[in-house]
Amino acid sequence: MAGGAVGTTGFFLCIRVADYCPGTRQYLHMLWIQTPSVKPGDPPRSGLVGYRRLSWADFEPRNVASGASAQTSAVLHATYKWGWMSRGSQFTGFISDVRIGAWFDPAGSWRKPDVRSDNTFLLEHEQRHFDLCEVGARMLRDQIMQIRGDIKGSSDAEIKSKVQNIMNPLVTSFIDDVKRQQERYDKESNHSRNRRAQQDWNQRIQQDLDRLAPISGR
Repeated sequence: MAGGAVGTTGFFLCIRVADYCPGTRQYLHMLWIQTPSVKPGDPPRSGLVGYRRLSWADFEPRNVASGASAQTSAVLHATYKWGWMSRGSQFTGFISDVRIGAWFDPAGSWRKPDVRSDNTFLLEHEQRHFDLCEVGARMLRDQIMQIRGDIKGSSDAEIKSKVQNIMNPLVTSFIDDVKRQQERYDKESNHSRNRRAQQDWNQRIQQDLDRLAPISGR
């Protein structure tokens, strides 16, 4: 006798990076939140902006008591469906409808009022923080797509356990990698002040974006 079931799981990861100019400190805040009730394709909350090129108009001028000149806040949001189909005692698990993307958070982003609108170099640095989030989202999507139809078991409980055992390490590794890349980017570029390093990172990130296919579903 054949059977089956489908469920939806989701999460989002909030990243805020403040860039100091000309200070030397760095602030990186990461918040991990499970949101299983989020519908596929929906932003994790209202007011977020889908992945695109940013302008200084996206950053509200604020007199923040901070040595930073600007802060970029981005949200990595993912939902996926998982389930199983059975024939007799043979169960096959699957992961489908994978939707992952980077969202810009205007409420958590700002620039100091004295940051000039023609400061395109700092703006490009902020853009690349957002781009790194999108690169991470595309890489995670590709990893999930590779394993989504190869889960075998003898019961629905075993399939559920295997899905969790596959996804949890993937997501944990993904979080660590995004954090590592953001920290390395700021360290090597010195928050945009090392122009040669900044240009190298711009090229490297753009190559990753070009290599990884855009995400059609968020």
